[in-house]
Amino acid sequence: MLYYFVRDRENALRKLKQSEVQIRELMLTDPLTGVANRRHLDERMSMELERHTRHGQPLSVVMADIDWFKHVNDQHGHAMGDTVLEMFACHLAAGLRSTDFVARYGGEEFVLLLPNTEIESALQLAERLREEIQSLRLGKSGLVVTASFGVTEARPGEGMAHVLARADEAMYQSKSAGRNRVSVRMA
Repeated sequence: MLYYFVRDRENALRKLKQSEVQIRELMLTDPLTGVANRRHLDERMSMELERHTRHGQPLSVVMADIDWFKHVNDQHGHAMGDTVLEMFACHLAAGLRSTDFVARYGGEEFVLLLPNTEIESALQLAERLREEIQSLRLGKSGLVVTASFGVTEARPGEGMAHVLARADEAMYQSKSAGRNRVSVRMA
């Protein structure tokens, strides 16, 4: 009798732990795109900035925004907009190393964290992703999607807000220069 009680208790504990893992994953994942959400980005970026400061290894940050996304929704419908977001996130994630990180920042904006990556390598990655995304054709209409990228490198002791603001400024520089570009902001 005691054996069954212990076994049932162990099974219940295992199921509880599995549920905890599933709930945590749901809390940290964007439900549409399947990549990390803003909450997870905040946690991971905080950790990466601490590691960057402690070890002195580079940390590059890339912000990416789908160009003319409102037009996609307006002209092709929200279902196509969702498809574009899913495709975009998938291509960003597929182009990264296992140590890199991608999160949906909000709307059609995504952030890439590239630990141990110098700015030049981050630029090359962003340019490669930009080219891959622009070469895709979606739906029956062959919709072409482009994106603007902003790249920066964290400085030791710098906070998350400053790094993200600089990546955002670089991305808006790409938008202002005609979209479908990669721009860098160092200072």
